[in-house]
Amino acid sequence: MVLNSTPEPAASVAVTATPNASLGSTAAPAATGSGGWRGLLKWLVPGVIALTAVCAMTENRVDTDLWGHVVYGREVLRDGKLPQTTTWSYVTQDQTWINHENIAELLLAWTADTFGVVGLSIGKLLLALTIVASWMYVARRDNVGWVAIAIVTMIAGETMRFHWHFRPQALSYVCFTLMIGLLTLVFRGWSASLRKPDGVAAEPGGDERTVAQLSMRWLWLLPVLFVVWVNSHGGFAAGVAVVVAFLGLRSLEALRTWGRAGWKYVGKFAAVATACVAATVVNPYGIGLHLWLAYDVGNERPEIADWQPLDMFNDPVAIGLWMLLGIAAISLPFSRRKLDLTQLVVMSLVLWQSISHCRHLCFFAILAGYWLVPHLDDMLRRVVADFKARSHEQSSPRSLAFAPRTAALLLIVWGIAISATLYPRVRTIPVRRDWYPVTAMQYVSDHGLTGKFLVDFNWAQYAIMCFAEDPRAAAESRVAVDGRLRTCYPWSTLDVYLDFYLGNGGPDKRNRSAESPPFQADRALEIGPPDLVLVWRDHKHSVETMEAAQERWVLLYQDSLSQLWGRKDRYDVATSPDYIPLVDRIVSDAPQEGSVDWPAIPVSRPSPTAGLAAN
Repeated sequence: MVLNSTPEPAASVAVTATPNASLGSTAAPAATGSGGWRGLLKWLVPGVIALTAVCAMTENRVDTDLWGHVVYGREVLRDGKLPQTTTWSYVTQDQTWINHENIAELLLAWTADTFGVVGLSIGKLLLALTIVASWMYVARRDNVGWVAIAIVTMIAGETMRFHWHFRPQALSYVCFTLMIGLLTLVFRGWSASLRKPDGVAAEPGGDERTVAQLSMRWLWLLPVLFVVWVNSHGGFAAGVAVVVAFLGLRSLEALRTWGRAGWKYVGKFAAVATACVAATVVNPYGIGLHLWLAYDVGNERPEIADWQPLDMFNDPVAIGLWMLLGIAAISLPFSRRKLDLTQLVVMSLVLWQSISHCRHLCFFAILAGYWLVPHLDDMLRRVVADFKARSHEQSSPRSLAFAPRTAALLLIVWGIAISATLYPRVRTIPVRRDWYPVTAMQYVSDHGLTGKFLVDFNWAQYAIMCFAEDPRAAAESRVAVDGRLRTCYPWSTLDVYLDFYLGNGGPDKRNRSAESPPFQADRALEIGPPDLVLVWRDHKHSVETMEAAQERWVLLYQDSLSQLWGRKDRYDVATSPDYIPLVDRIVSDAPQEGSVDWPAIPVSRPSPTAGLAAN
């Protein structure tokens, strides 16, 4: 979870008659030959498209919560059980912790401990490849050409980049991808069957199947998927909403077309939807997870950047969405494939949610990766066929002979270039010093500072891992609150600390609980009370609050990014065992530049002064 102003910021339709001369034939040479350059193209075309789309999707940026996810997962692996209440907090110890990300955290911890940073990076890369490969597989099952596949997958991948981080949401996106892919394949001939009174579906290959033969038994994989999903991330709720809407709309189509005969399909769809909902109860908290989720999602969270509306005209993230909407605008009206009303309604609902909450934009990109590409392909085929008819141009035998070789060489060069771009993103996860308090936490380690830490919200889980790696700090140090939010902190408690970080802004900035005490900027300094306070200087309100409390607090460390304050009665009294002499206090505006490899844990130093000089 990230506070606002954080430094880190195939179709389910049957194909009507279309020309065989596919623009897919960037794939066409590959499809007609089995050896030589043509045979090589058969593998190069999909491989390079997938590699490019994955590269567009992948950004090597550490997430503010990654440290916490790994620590929490390690503790479950160590203890062999899930914690029942909040951990690592000096403010809340007995609050029930409803963790909806257990599988994700276990996977992150196991991967980090087994394969290190490279394992985390490759794991995220493989998840991205799963999404892209699913789009491509379903499209090719529907005879979609490679050019249309390349255009949509690259744009959809680029659209997902902003939220494709090292975090449990990645598993939500993979589960959503698998769910939509399965629904798309199962209902591949459905729309054609609705045009015939006997319910016969014309398949793209010319086969005809009754609706009962549309492999609907595969729908029973969905409840199994939801068992995994509900224990991986709270995004399962979006999945439930989409699958219920999708199957509900298919039920209405069946009743409208076949009348009473359609009820047998309504019964099947209702049974699958009910099983999907029931599957989400298979989690350590049972129905309690759903009650908590309804409470949490039912309250706006303007303090969290992920839940902000998407700025369609000023946010660069919206560029990908505009491009996907442009593809829809130019392809849907000119496609000879029958428009699927269910798909259009579901996409419209998800688009609405994507604009309302930017974190849902990836769900829309996934739908576009499946459902827009067949229509774009058909539109492109029509354009090419019309161009050929007008120009009457025919390629010479010589140009045809050299085309596969030229295409293969160009794809090889492009693949090498993309691999070179992708390689640094796999090799390391940089932790930027101008985003995270790497130097400040090194100061904390060098001087053996422990106790109750009030740490800026965006850095709290980084601090937790720093403490966890130091036996003394692990025993003595705790934070106030962190990015787990209302999963393990009461809303009224969070408000106290958001008051400190952000102030008491309007409804577009804050949504305070009715049970929270009246706004008081420095109440967070009274609870505990904390021994040390680490603030991000861009959070002006917390800096001003600390400066106004200098009678009780002393500035121990400052750089261009952060400030570390300590209690005067502990760190500014010469007779105190924790006294820090003036010579060991570092107050400057030294720029924080460069980066260190994740996890950026402080290193042991023989001398605090020498260590900081080297830093």
